[in-house]
Amino acid sequence: MTTNTTLFHSLRYRDAAAALDYLAAGLGLERTAAYFSPDDPTRVEHAQMSWPGGGGIMFGSASDGAPTGVAFAYLVLVDDADVDRVHQRALDHGFTTVREPADMEYGGRGSTVADPEGNEWSLGSYRGE
Repeated sequence: MTTNTTLFHSLRYRDAAAALDYLAAGLGLERTAAYFSPDDPTRVEHAQMSWPGGGGIMFGSASDGAPTGVAFAYLVLVDDADVDRVHQRALDHGFTTVREPADMEYGGRGSTVADPEGNEWSLGSYRGE
């Protein structure tokens, strides 16, 4: 029996259909799956987007009253130059700057952007210890 495990961040969006587009355009995530409600074609029951280097997120439309815009994710990029490139790409697609790109004292380069619903995406070249 295989015992591989995978960890996914899971988010909720008021407009999950729009998130499919701006997460792809702004950050470069790849749409893996999207299932819409048969009763409401604007409601995303389940979506999965993959990060090209590995990992990904799952999300859907928030239920009435459920909080959105309270999640944090870290995207590990190939190198320092990618931090600046993806940061600018995100800004070009409706994200806002939380923390400008900068060299980190623990190594690598990092920045943080917020998507249109307030979820924060840290971008960095630091791969951990």
